[in-house]
Amino acid sequence: MRLLLAIVLVARTVSAEPPRRKVHIDHLDPAKVGQFEQARKDWVAWTRDHHVVDPWGGTFLQVGGAAFYTLRAFTDWAELDVKSTAKLDPKAQAVYNDRSDDALVPPHHNEIWVREPALDLPGDVAGYGMISFDEIKLDDTYEKAWTEIRAELVAAKYPVARIAFFSAFGSGRHISLWLAPTKAAFTAAPTIDQVLAKRLGKDKAAALLARWRGAVIAHEEQALVVRADLSN
Repeated sequence: MRLLLAIVLVARTVSAEPPRRKVHIDHLDPAKVGQFEQARKDWVAWTRDHHVVDPWGGTFLQVGGAAFYTLRAFTDWAELDVKSTAKLDPKAQAVYNDRSDDALVPPHHNEIWVREPALDLPGDVAGYGMISFDEIKLDDTYEKAWTEIRAELVAAKYPVARIAFFSAFGSGRHISLWLAPTKAAFTAAPTIDQVLAKRLGKDKAAALLARWRGAVIAHEEQALVVRADLSN
């Protein structure tokens, strides 16, 4: 399962990686998150036991406490038109739909994300961290500053990986998954500011960070967990 998640999120061989993700975004009633999770676990078990492909499957990301993003990798646009041929039991499907849909609240929508490997930070793709959403100025200031920052983080063996996307059909924001192997590893990791200050000195680090963050028009971030138990 961990290998599958890594392939969907980011492939080690860029040429073999599907460049796009279809992203389905569900927001839940906070009081019904447990209901949604159990419905999903039961459905994943049913599809596995009956050897059928889940038409609603993918890599599940829990964003904040009550939102779930389902990512499905694809290469060609024609793949979006392919109809599922999975033979599903109507009763099992109805139970799953009823239990999961009952937990939903608006908004409920789809986006298409495009990979941005130039903004990645290599590392061990795992399951806990933070997701950031950035609106960036339309010049190369952000990318140039990040290239310098990334070089320092790689040299410092920074323990948090970054997987970058652009919401080409959706919000128009740059989306980054900042992931560490465990919650403890993510929590214990130094900040980027601390790493740069140690390597470059306080003044040079501050100037570099000012260029990087100065290119961001709007920024949002939320806790992120890769839910392997809900994925397939």
